[in-house]
Amino acid sequence: MKSLLPILALCALPLAAQEPVMTTLQITVDFVETTPAIATEILHGEKLPTSSLEWHDTLKRLLKDGESKLAATLNLTTKSGQRATAESVKERIYATEYNVPVGRAKHAPAVPAGLSGVDVPIPTAFEMRPVGARFEVDPVLGPDGKSIDLNIAPEFIIDLGNEPQLSLPTDGVERELIVMPKFYTMKIQTATAVTDGGSALLGVLLPPAGNEGPDGEKRVLCFVTARIVKG
Repeated sequence: MKSLLPILALCALPLAAQEPVMTTLQITVDFVETTPAIATEILHGEKLPTSSLEWHDTLKRLLKDGESKLAATLNLTTKSGQRATAESVKERIYATEYNVPVGRAKHAPAVPAGLSGVDVPIPTAFEMRPVGARFEVDPVLGPDGKSIDLNIAPEFIIDLGNEPQLSLPTDGVERELIVMPKFYTMKIQTATAVTDGGSALLGVLLPPAGNEGPDGEKRVLCFVTARIVKG
């Protein structure tokens, strides 16, 4: 007669041993605007952080010093090994292609008092660009149960307004018929690891100076913080 002991032993195993519980992780990305002097001290000072927990202390000091400010913060909770995305954006929809206008009759005035449908290009294709802060992350809890590996791509997109592409004179002024938006993007794509409750400085970025390109008088520090959520 075949023994029933192996079957009974299997049934006696605790549920946790039969079905491993997935670990939940909380990921936070902070964009901190600060001065070049503070950024330089953090990167090249005499007392550089040597662990993710020390980097977290540095982040907390930055947010309390009065000279730095939080430009954006995003937070999400996901399972270990599960890709996740967080975003706070405005969807900017704009035309990318137009039909050529028919134009006025041969003997029409060169400078009309007003515009009609024959003067105006008709948009035929559109694109959408998210404006704001977002990030995508692949977090994995390390074998030690304390470290968290992160493949992460944060970005901050700023709308700089419109740039005229085509205009016609109307009532003594130029009327803009086609405009294209201008965007400024601060983006990082990297991999790092932190201890539970710790932070990492992902990069130092230059914000825009109006429509003139990067601002040399400011810096934006991008931090990530990861925590294990206890059940």
